[in-house]
Amino acid sequence: MKTVTCNAIDVTGARTKVAEFAAALVPATDEARKGIIGRLSIVQHIEKSMNDDVSRLRAKYGEYHDAWKELPLDILDEAAKRWRNTNRFFPTPADILTLAEPRLHKRRAVHQRLKAIVEFEHTERFENEGTREERRAVIAQSLKGVCGG
Repeated sequence: MKTVTCNAIDVTGARTKVAEFAAALVPATDEARKGIIGRLSIVQHIEKSMNDDVSRLRAKYGEYHDAWKELPLDILDEAAKRWRNTNRFFPTPADILTLAEPRLHKRRAVHQRLKAIVEFEHTERFENEGTREERRAVIAQSLKGVCGG
């Protein structure tokens, strides 16, 4: 799982980073979520607690999938690891979401800001401002602000 950052990008790399952040926001697949659930040993816990009631087991398992369906795999995996390292009981879907959402929101915000900067670069208003070098400096400064540089 590749974690996306926007360190040391310039104007020409901004478009690439927009695409990378968009790709990094793609939710984990059902199979990947299933693997995370397995690693958390949730299925074994649910099976024991429900006395092998298969329909209830499937419903509970589906709750985890539904709750995590928008989480990219690297964010979901990191949240699950953090949970395993700091807790002794099985998480609810919301427990993992609570750990994952700050990173997800930050990633989405950076993606949106990068997109806005790239789109603004091509507006008529921007193209009529200063020299090309001055405009590129404005974009570079904006990118630093987005990426925390």
